[in-house]
Amino acid sequence: MWKWLSITALFLAVEDFRTCTFKTWHLLLCLLPMIIWPPRFSYLMFCLIALGILAKDQNIGMGSGDFYLLAWWSGYCSTFELLKIVMIASFCGIFLGIIFFKRKTIPFVPCLAVGLIFIRFFKNLFN
Repeated sequence: MWKWLSITALFLAVEDFRTCTFKTWHLLLCLLPMIIWPPRFSYLMFCLIALGILAKDQNIGMGSGDFYLLAWWSGYCSTFELLKIVMIASFCGIFLGIIFFKRKTIPFVPCLAVGLIFIRFFKNLFN
């Protein structure tokens, strides 16, 4: 399951880096394995989905796809792992902002993908 999450994270990261957006069918394609590995639903997932809906109408700094991706991952990661992913992604986003300072929008899904892969790599390394 974690391999699928990492592969789809990389796919969505490339797509988001290329266009700064991704289509709904990309997310639906990545969500297909939810049939095999059902996520555990929590209040955090519903809060992230609500923030994604809010991000479609309001400019809150993150896109709706970022929140939907975090909501999907919250079904498989613990809250502490998700916080670590967001922290690593934030530092990665700051680094991307310094390198690509001419762009108005910084793609955040590649930063989230780096955070997920970093967390999963070190969790597997020390277990």
